[in-house]
Amino acid sequence: MGSLNEQAYQYLKQMITSGALDSSKVYSETRLARQLGMSRTPFRDAIQKLEQDRYIDIIPSTGFRIHRLTEKDVIETFQTRSSIEGYASYMLTKEYESPQAKILFLELENMISHMKLTYEQAKDDFNPSIPAFFNYDRKFHEAVIGYLGNAYLTNLFEGLIYQISRMAYLSLSHPGRPATTIREHEAILQTMRAGDLEHIYRRVLEHMDTPSRINMEDIRQVN
Repeated sequence: MGSLNEQAYQYLKQMITSGALDSSKVYSETRLARQLGMSRTPFRDAIQKLEQDRYIDIIPSTGFRIHRLTEKDVIETFQTRSSIEGYASYMLTKEYESPQAKILFLELENMISHMKLTYEQAKDDFNPSIPAFFNYDRKFHEAVIGYLGNAYLTNLFEGLIYQISRMAYLSLSHPGRPATTIREHEAILQTMRAGDLEHIYRRVLEHMDTPSRINMEDIRQVN
């Protein structure tokens, strides 16, 4: 993408991820481009790229709207996450005695502690949009992947952040899921710290499977 196209893409993506665009509204490309003061060609190219990346759905002759999650989104997102995080967790487990791994284990333990504290403080009125809980949940997974030092896999994961965030919000809205998420993080960390290569991949898949099933059920109910 050219520089103007990339600027338009990044600006629109930021509007979407920040919630500045209403997910229930259909937007006119021409009208929104005019409101934002953007040239038509860079704006249109950005719209095409946003559709490819599943941020929006283009409605022919009408405009576009925020992408509605589908069963395919859930399946492909969790397959990709399981592949990346499964491998990263396996390598961490394999190198559990290294200084770098031990430092990361302490960081992950600290993240879990913050998740527990946030959850306990708002237990009776928990909302998945609470920044602290959600951020530490995301950082846990980003830190595990970051251990590999593989820029390609990191970028691949970051490309899924928006979808992951939407799915996490939906699953964490279900009663009991926040507490279960914490326990699953603890199980993953304990397995890695023990150097248990036999069970680590299963722990990761179990952590992915539950929210995946919740998301699928939610989407089917809506449809």
